[in-house]
Amino acid sequence: MMALVAVIEVPFHANQADHVLEMGLVDSDDQPRKFQVVGTFRSAPKLEHKYGAPGLVPLAVPVQGLTFELPGDYSFTLSVDNRPLDRYRFTVLRVANLGSLRGPASPGAE
Repeated sequence: MMALVAVIEVPFHANQADHVLEMGLVDSDDQPRKFQVVGTFRSAPKLEHKYGAPGLVPLAVPVQGLTFELPGDYSFTLSVDNRPLDRYRFTVLRVANLGSLRGPASPGAE
């Protein structure tokens, strides 16, 4: 279980319009993996914003059950209106099962 979290800055002239948000996952060779989030959002400046100030759109996307077949380097991608905005790089490691590292159980231990 995890969540992807971002704050998108929307230019003043782009407020009050629908925008397409896309999140994806790519491997170290930039090949797409089986994960994609697509949605739309609309932003509006708050009353206390100065004229011309950009709007901010916070978002959080819960992710459950995402598995990785192989260890390696991956990136979550973020695009708005088909324009790449950012990448969030991370590394997946393979770790040993901790149960197998403990050795045999002591007599009488539960």
